Amino acid sequence: MDLMPENISNIKPSNAENYPQRIIQAETIAYCIALAINDCKNEPRKPYKTILIDVYLKELSNIDTMQEVGYEHSRYNVLKRQAMNEFVGRFNIYAIKSGVSSIIELSID
Repeated sequence: MDLMPENISNIKPSNAENYPQRIIQAETIAYCIALAINDCKNEPRKPYKTILIDVYLKELSNIDTMQEVGYEHSRYNVLKRQAMNEFVGRFNIYAIKSGVSSIIELSID
């Protein structure tokens, strides 16, 4: 739930010198995830943010999410794929800006 858009300010990565580098990198990656989800479109015809939050953060079923966004199975699957594509693009941009792109880069099949 820390990755929810309303909690972004709570997960800013720390740069404390006494933290191990891997902890700082993990915090940075989590922060990039939260920023990327928050920046995804959330419009009636492109409910990407809602889909990502419901399925991956709230761990709701696809059926529950499909009902919430108001689309049938085939259209929902297209929207979910588009949501993942948008998330990946945004995440990779934040990863580059944050200096963690050398350890993680997402791609879509």
